[in-house]
Amino acid sequence: DIANPTHTTAFQIEEFRRPEYEVSATIESGPFFIKDAVQMTTKANYYAGGPLADAGVNWRVSACSASFRPPNTDGFSFGPWQPWWKRPQSDQCYWQGNKTGQTDSMGLETLAVKLSTMKVPMTIAMTAEATVIDVNRQAFATEKTWLVHPASHYVGLKTDTQFVSKGDPIELDMVVFNVDGHRLENRTIRATATH
Repeated sequence: DIANPTHTTAFQIEEFRRPEYEVSATIESGPFFIKDAVQMTTKANYYAGGPLADAGVNWRVSACSASFRPPNTDGFSFGPWQPWWKRPQSDQCYWQGNKTGQTDSMGLETLAVKLSTMKVPMTIAMTAEATVIDVNRQAFATEKTWLVHPASHYVGLKTDTQFVSKGDPIELDMVVFNVDGHRLENRTIRATATH
């Protein structure tokens, strides 16, 4: 029937493998800065109880651009400005790496991740994914994402308007915040205007 087209597909499940273990991950508390080594630990435990020891772990780590606004800073802009009339740019990923490991007798495997260089001073989102594979070739993954700050302080800019006529002055408020959103006094700020 052309007015009401339908399609039917049949399939058969030959086997269902119940998951035998679960995987979780933890990282240290931040904030994190360039050259800080972040420890991520993955843990594999059997649902029936006990750790999954001597299991292979495949790690995948990526570093992508991210935006960051310290708390309590409404009205201020940080980082590259994204006009509201332009389509948001997708995050740019700069680095990816892979590594293999193995859980210990407690079902744990730890990876230290460090971003040692940064071409442009910007906030980076690091993501580490750990996939644990048991002897029966079951594989389960977990991941964590954290921010790496280029510095402990951020400069915030604020204007009353986004548009001015040629030759008209524009008032610009400039402040310095730390990553926790506390305003820092008596800091020197050097600004350059371009067009």
